[in-house]
Amino acid sequence: MRAIISKDLLDDFDHVIRKGHVYKVVRFPVLPSRETYRCVNSHNELHFNSTTELEPISEGVNEFPRFWFSLASMDEINTRGPGHPLLTDVAGMLLSLTDVVKIEKSTGEIKENKDIVIRLIGGHELTVNFWEHHIHKLVPDQLLGHVDGWCSSS
Repeated sequence: MRAIISKDLLDDFDHVIRKGHVYKVVRFPVLPSRETYRCVNSHNELHFNSTTELEPISEGVNEFPRFWFSLASMDEINTRGPGHPLLTDVAGMLLSLTDVVKIEKSTGEIKENKDIVIRLIGGHELTVNFWEHHIHKLVPDQLLGHVDGWCSSS
């Protein structure tokens, strides 16, 4: 389930939440999640509000997985058509990275685009399109292993 902390409450929780720690969340509303671009497969979201509290938990924390990923298989990707509400995570080997190109949309509008091709663990190749404001998130030197660091497409 996705948890939402609004900007006006962020300072209230920023000093409390620490990476790697486990908390019990107390007093919060659960609301329907938005219908598009969901980052987790849940129809509800937990919303922090002014009465929400976090209680640190120290016992049994080793029962929680330290890292957890739900990567999509090629079959799952193929069943998701345009406009599918759930965002998709994949992991694979970078095969190619294009230069930025200008593409004319059917409306006549010109947009910039950059593509990468990755090979998934199962061997399938997948082209991922990055449009306009997401292009800056692709740092070629980092993707090609020429400098330390990583790139996030979130």
